[in-house]
Amino acid sequence: MNPLSKLVKRDRSAGFTAVELIATLLILGIIAAFVIPKADSEDSKMLNDMNVLRAHIRFAQLRAMGDDGTWGLNIAGSGKSYTLERNGTTSAMVNLPGEDSATYDFQSTALSVTPGRIEFDDRGRPVGPSETPLTTDTTITPTVSGEHGSVKPIIITQQTGFIR
Repeated sequence: MNPLSKLVKRDRSAGFTAVELIATLLILGIIAAFVIPKADSEDSKMLNDMNVLRAHIRFAQLRAMGDDGTWGLNIAGSGKSYTLERNGTTSAMVNLPGEDSATYDFQSTALSVTPGRIEFDDRGRPVGPSETPLTTDTTITPTVSGEHGSVKPIIITQQTGFIR
């Protein structure tokens, strides 16, 4: 047998057929059709909003630690938005991280949180209206409307300002 004929001759069982490749792509497409819509669900928007709120609370705390005044967030009466504040007034000079303004509106229509003001002093401690450190932990409780999953509350520890 000619040595070149061994190189030209291929083993037909060493690869995938077109039918096998098409069937695999079809199955992957069907799976993707069910997974991708769930990634944009209301539940994921709620979790994202709570994580963004947590990050913005930390941002206000860090701003307070680098300043001689108080910094915090004022959660609106509806519980669906909040604004960054310095010494109790809206800070027009500083935007929230990732936002074009000092105000953030929740993306989820099913989520609202406890309205109120969260303020930090220059040591990063949560403080009350008279800038005295709080003696109890502050809990931001989410409320979920409709048939959606639950969301854990945000707890700000007294004296230390630890956010969990």
